[in-house]
Amino acid sequence: MLDDLEHLKNASQKTEDQIEFLKFQLNEIEEANLSSLTEDEELNNELSVLENVEKLKELTGSAYWTLNGDGTSVMEALYQIKSNIGKAVTMDNSLEQTESDLLGAIEGLKEISSTLRDYSSSLDNDTERINTVQERLFLLDKLKRKYGGTIEKVISTGNDLRQELDGIEFSTQNIENLENEISSKHNELTNLAEKISNERQNYAKVLSSLVVEKLEKLELPKVRFEIGFEKCELGVNGIDKVEFLISTNVSEDLKPLSKVASGGEISRVMLAIKTIFAQADNIDTVVFDEIDTGISGKTSQAVADEVKELAKYMQIIMITHQAIIASKSDKHFYVKKTQNDTTSVNIYVLEGENKLKGIAELAGGEITEESMKFAQTLIKV
Repeated sequence: MLDDLEHLKNASQKTEDQIEFLKFQLNEIEEANLSSLTEDEELNNELSVLENVEKLKELTGSAYWTLNGDGTSVMEALYQIKSNIGKAVTMDNSLEQTESDLLGAIEGLKEISSTLRDYSSSLDNDTERINTVQERLFLLDKLKRKYGGTIEKVISTGNDLRQELDGIEFSTQNIENLENEISSKHNELTNLAEKISNERQNYAKVLSSLVVEKLEKLELPKVRFEIGFEKCELGVNGIDKVEFLISTNVSEDLKPLSKVASGGEISRVMLAIKTIFAQADNIDTVVFDEIDTGISGKTSQAVADEVKELAKYMQIIMITHQAIIASKSDKHFYVKKTQNDTTSVNIYVLEGENKLKGIAELAGGEITEESMKFAQTLIKV
């Protein structure tokens, strides 16, 4: 709708002189009453005939006389040949096809003869028609020079001019109506956006409370979390600019999550939100890439428990270096990168003893009796 208004305003900026010139051009084309795309070719051929009537009469009349004249005409000769062949057929029936072909040729020449006679009779000196054709050709040539070189392009130009003028007339009549309609729609959308904003802020309080509850379980006991709102111009997302605010220390004010939170804190906020919306999100799989960044062993246990809860509702794919978190998984993959002359990455499915060894290596950095016992303890929990 806004694009339409812009187009109308641009069209309405044409000056009166420009509009008059457009009308003059359109009138010049429409008065020519163009219909046939080949009219110029047809008229040029007709003019050639009109200007050469006498010569055409002479040529076609002579041809007709040669075919049908007295004495030694082609038709008389052919009839004589036909008579001779007819006699020969009575003596040799192998000439029947030749006789048939000859009869076909004679009939064809009869038609040609009639056509030449009628054509020659129809020719007439028509000076008035010559003048009419010449004037029409002059008009067509002028239009072709001005509007594109061919009759087809002249017609196309006329259509474009008509659309442009219609657009100008429409724009001058409808800009105000369209502006009123846009204003009405804007007010309607603003009212809806206000209602949506109020709903958002109400639900934001509920969500903030739930996030805080989750974060406290994830070893952020002093956390404060709020969803901040700032009014903005009406757009596809309404009239709200929304930002997550967090404070993890009682002595600090709320600040934007993206600017002040550590990697571990952001990971836990994301985990908290995903857990809250787990049953409502239409998502089958969630990938956590090193969600254990910057968290301690105790916090890892809390994160592991929360991820295990989330896994009840969707598939979780997690990249982790924490044995406590890895131990909660139903299926384990071990990713190893080696570098010799080339770099290669290998992935192994860990099961049974290998699963224990993988978790033990995560826990102790190497596989020892103690780390294996610890891994067994984790898996049993």
